[in-house]
Amino acid sequence: RSLSAVARQGTLAGAARTLHVSAPAVGQQLRLLERSVGLELVVRTPGGLQVTDAGAGVYSDLMGLSQDLVAAEVLSAYPAGRHNVVLDIGGGDGAFLRTLGAASRKPQLWLFDLPAVAPLAEERFAEAGLSDRASVHSGDFFSDPLPFGADLVTLIRIACDHDDDAVVALLRNLHRSMHRDASLLIAEPMAGPEGGAGSAAAYFSFYFLAMKSGRCRSPAE
Repeated sequence: RSLSAVARQGTLAGAARTLHVSAPAVGQQLRLLERSVGLELVVRTPGGLQVTDAGAGVYSDLMGLSQDLVAAEVLSAYPAGRHNVVLDIGGGDGAFLRTLGAASRKPQLWLFDLPAVAPLAEERFAEAGLSDRASVHSGDFFSDPLPFGADLVTLIRIACDHDDDAVVALLRNLHRSMHRDASLLIAEPMAGPEGGAGSAAAYFSFYFLAMKSGRCRSPAE
């Protein structure tokens, strides 16, 4: 979460405001992450902090792990393959779209995520033989214009990672960018009495506590 915030904001102070923590706390989290993976993830430049290629890889791997866990379940619950163009917001290295592309030959696969992630996503699409159907777009999904024309937009384990104000900003940006007939698919751990939602919410509450933002939401929310 700290790595993503620094990539978007370019400064520790900006990342701290986004995460509602102090700048030293963000710096400490980055140092701990760098120590755990043994790589330099962020460098200082005249224009601010910049995520290294290694940092982009770590970010994509983390996002890919969370999406790999739910991609097959999401596709079994919703027929995304019937759509013509699927835009995955915050899709990391394209794990969800690659799973969709392997299951259905119909949709064009569009991915939107941070600029530092784009080259790795393009590489993964090429390895999967999907370059002719996949395109990668980069920017900040909270504020930058999103590609227009998809008839399905997906948020796969994205909204739950952020507090309400950030989610509202994201949804407003989607509303500005989506075609009136497009569909929005949100897949994430839910709160509520149905099925295993209670257990999932309890499990993820520890994760959100450590990350200092985000929560499981009910279907009504």
